[in-house]
Parts: sequence; structure tokens; C-alpha cells
Amino acid sequence: MAIIKKEKELEVAKDTVAEKEVEVQEAKNETVKTSKKTRAQFDRNEMVTCRCVVKGGLIYKSKKNIGSDTNWDDYGSEEDLDIGEILTIKASVPRFLTEPWFKIIDNDELVEYLGLTKMYNTILLVEDVDSLFTKTPEKIQEILKEVPKGTKNLIIDRARDLIIEKKLFDLRVINTLEKELNVDLKIFVD
Repeated sequence: MAIIKKEKELEVAKDTVAEKEVEVQEAKNETVKTSKKTRAQFDRNEMVTCRCVVKGGLIYKSKKNIGSDTNWDDYGSEEDLDIGEILTIKASVPRFLTEPWFKIIDNDELVEYLGLTKMYNTILLVEDVDSLFTKTPEKIQEILKEVPKGTKNLIIDRARDLIIEKKLFDLRVINTLEKELNVDLKIFVD
């Protein structure tokens, strides 16, 4: 009789454990659904400020609203785009976002959703580019391996301008830039 009682208690305990496992799994599934749901829930009409991060300005011809263009005058200029347009850019011309030619500001959730957070952390601003030229060639080489292509173009343009202005003349730095960026900058040295 004691054995039968113990077996019933064991069955009840197993059922309780099984129920708890189901509850835990359901809770995990609900958490995954909730986190995915909230990540993707953006108001496609919400306006987001985007800053040009290329020298000379930028023009985006809308794929969503044919005939509608967004013009950034020069590096640092800002224009507003709706989230729907930014998602269209990611699908149709991702280079605008991945090189990047413009940077989404003040919307970290969207930046994370688009997978741009890590890359945004490697973008150098113009004022940071000038300080880059004061670093050792080894440090410059290390930094250049991390920055995106659009930032490399900004570095080339800024280096050229500083060489012409005779403000960048350290040949070790110039040689490192030439080697790492595959560009000829010495032609601007007199």
C-alpha cells in the first residue's frame, strides 16, 4: 500500500514538473513573440532625422514616391525621412545605409532594428578625422580597418584638403593612408 501511495505521489510530482515545463516554454515563446513584435513595430510615417556623412552633399531619389528627392547640401546637413522610406532604402539601395552616406540620428531603436549599431560606432566625424592624422601610423592602420567605406572616402577627402593647405605633411601618416586606402596623396604635396 505504501508503495502504491509513493508511486501516485511520484506521478503527481511528474505531472507537476511537466506542467511547469510547459508553462516555462509558453512564457519563453511569448517573450520571443513580444520582443520580435516590438522590434518590428514602427510607424512607417514617423519622420526621422538623417545626417549626411559624405563630403559634397547627397541626393536620394525616392523609389517609394517617384519624383520626390531628398537633398543634403553637404557633410553634416540634415533632412527628415519617414521610416517607410528608410525601409525602402534598405531594400532597394542599401549602400546609402551600409557605407553609410547618411546616418539616422535620434532613433536608436530603428538603428538597432536595421542592424547598423556596430557600424555607427565606427563612423568618424569630420572633427575626429583631423585628430586621426595626429595618431601613429600603427594606430591609423588599426582604425582604418574598422571604419566603413563612406568614412574612408571622407578621410581621403580631408587628407587631400589638409595636404593642399600644408597642414598635413607627415610622410609616415601620408604613406599609411596611401597604403591602407589605396590612394595616391603624395601628388598633392609640393
